Amino acid sequence: MHGWASDAGIWRDIAPLFEGAQCVELGFTGRDVADQLPADPALYVTHSLGTMWALNSAKGKIAGLLALNGFTCFKDFTDAKIIDAMKSGIEARPQTQLKSFCKMADMKASVTYDQQALTKGLDWLGTWDERGSIDFPVIALAGERDKIVPLDAAKEQWGDAVRIIEGATHNLPQCAPGLCIQAIKEML
Repeated sequence: MHGWASDAGIWRDIAPLFEGAQCVELGFTGRDVADQLPADPALYVTHSLGTMWALNSAKGKIAGLLALNGFTCFKDFTDAKIIDAMKSGIEARPQTQLKSFCKMADMKASVTYDQQALTKGLDWLGTWDERGSIDFPVIALAGERDKIVPLDAAKEQWGDAVRIIEGATHNLPQCAPGLCIQAIKEML
């Protein structure tokens, strides 16, 4: 599962290495939504908002979780005013808002987007709380220089499951794919 303002393309350096890997597409960049989950419990590899989405949508189907820059409750460490400002930005100047967020997240902003899907994703960030829904093995990789998920928040939400990646940003799937692949293999 990819994060907000991203798409399944974030896994381009990782997914092809794992036979049977299924990438969820939430439609933020205008791609067709593809959010059907496996019928049987599986290892879920998630990025950012994709972590909360998986915890919310795949209850009882998660055999293990690798959370990359992920969190269980965004509103726990982000003021509601920030999410409201992002919603206003998406409504008034979507491309400018996306560029601003993606710069902070160390991601390339998509030139295409779905304003309604992005707003829905911001609603999830502002309301969902998936703390306490974890009863399976977890590895949580956090970027030392992540400007979206502060290290203190990652440590608080993941406890002993968190591993800090030196020098890494909020874009672990693309700035540290080798470490992500290594962690997937460990989880498998």
